[in-house]
Amino acid sequence: MKQSQNSIELAKEIAKLDLDIGALKRSKRLVKTKEIDRVLEEKKLLREKLSNELFFNEIPLWDRLENYIDTYCLNRKLCKEEQSDLMNYIIDLFGRSNPIVSKPKQKGLAKWLSIGDKYILYYNKEDNKTWATLEININEEYKTH
Repeated sequence: MKQSQNSIELAKEIAKLDLDIGALKRSKRLVKTKEIDRVLEEKKLLREKLSNELFFNEIPLWDRLENYIDTYCLNRKLCKEEQSDLMNYIIDLFGRSNPIVSKPKQKGLAKWLSIGDKYILYYNKEDNKTWATLEININEEYKTH
């Protein structure tokens, strides 16, 4: 999947730039130089460019994910295994577990499905089950767009 591989590489590069930018910001507190300012600005511009490229490259992937959800998951109660299958599909499709590259700790199915405003998630934890079922529905406000 060439397109997905390109997205993976872009996501890795963006994450690396985030670390570099953070380090430069910390060093800027200790040492004020024009060189740090220049390098910081260059990295921010490169990060913005790569983020835009990643977003553009992933538009077809988001369309495929939406089609998959609409076909196989919509208006159904998904058990643990089905939720896991959906998350694995997303990871295979995008090559990562977090939807927002610069927020690596924010991952999981709910984070992916909360991007945009199309879907509403309902978790139903019945009795003492260890895993809640998930129902994905279309947001009524989305239908009017």
